[in-house]
Amino acid sequence: MTDTINLEPAHGAVGPFTTAVNAAAALSFHLDVWTVVDVLDYPNHLRVTAGDTELATMDFDEAYRLGTSQTAAELGRRAREAYISGVEPAESV
Repeated sequence: MTDTINLEPAHGAVGPFTTAVNAAAALSFHLDVWTVVDVLDYPNHLRVTAGDTELATMDFDEAYRLGTSQTAAELGRRAREAYISGVEPAESV
């Protein structure tokens, strides 16, 4: 997909959900959690980024099945695994 993806902070810029994702990831830098908006057919509606680097994604169906707490834990785990496997966060602009 080459179209621009519109993102909005999930549950507020640094709300409890984002805090839970950061706690689960246990990384030395802050992660942001975004919700994809205005793109109904885009498969990964939740995105976790560090600066401009995407570290984890999840679709709403999976998030719904897991529930809020488990979704935060899973997104944090995925972000940590991506970082450990060598995905380096880009510098924030």
